[in-house]
Amino acid sequence: MKHFLIPFLFISTAVFAQNTANKVEKYKIDSELAYPFEKPLLGKVKKVHTAHYSMDVTALNNTIKKKYFKENYTYSFDERGNEIEFIKYDKEGNIWNKEIKKYNEKDRLLYSKDIALLGEDKTYVEEYSYSYNDKGLLIEEKSYKEDPDTGIFHRRELYKYNNDQKLIENSYY
Repeated sequence: MKHFLIPFLFISTAVFAQNTANKVEKYKIDSELAYPFEKPLLGKVKKVHTAHYSMDVTALNNTIKKKYFKENYTYSFDERGNEIEFIKYDKEGNIWNKEIKKYNEKDRLLYSKDIALLGEDKTYVEEYSYSYNDKGLLIEEKSYKEDPDTGIFHRRELYKYNNDQKLIENSYY
C-alpha cells in the first residue's frame, strides 16, 4: 500500500502545481464600458486602445453608404486587473473625456474622477471618494460635481450596518 501512496501523492502534487502555474487572470472592466470586449481580457494587460466607427447601410441592397469615425477609447489597468484610467478621444486625437480610478489593497474603489470637456471653456468634473469599514462594507461616499451650467454640488452619504452586516441606515447631506 505504501508503494502506491507515495507515487500517488507525488503525481497529485505535480498536477496541482501545474494547474496553479497556468492560472489565468481576468481583468475587471466597468460593465457599462465592457461592450467592446466579447471575452474577458486575459493575462497582464496594461492598456487597450479601441477605435469606433459608424456606417450607414442601405436596406435595399446592404451597401455601405457612408462610413465615419466616432471616437477612440483607451483603457488602462493596474497589476491586479483593475481599470485605473479610461480616456475618450475625438477624431483629431484630442481628449474630451477622462476617468481616473484608485483602489485599495482589497480592490475596492477608493477614488474616482471624471472630467469631460464640453466646449472651449466648459469643463464638467465629477469626483467620488469611498470609505469602507474593516469588514469591507461601504460606510461613506463623498461626491463633488462641478457643472458649468448648474454650479458646484457637494454630497456626503453615510451607511450604517447591523451586526449581521445588513444596511440599517442611509443618510446624506
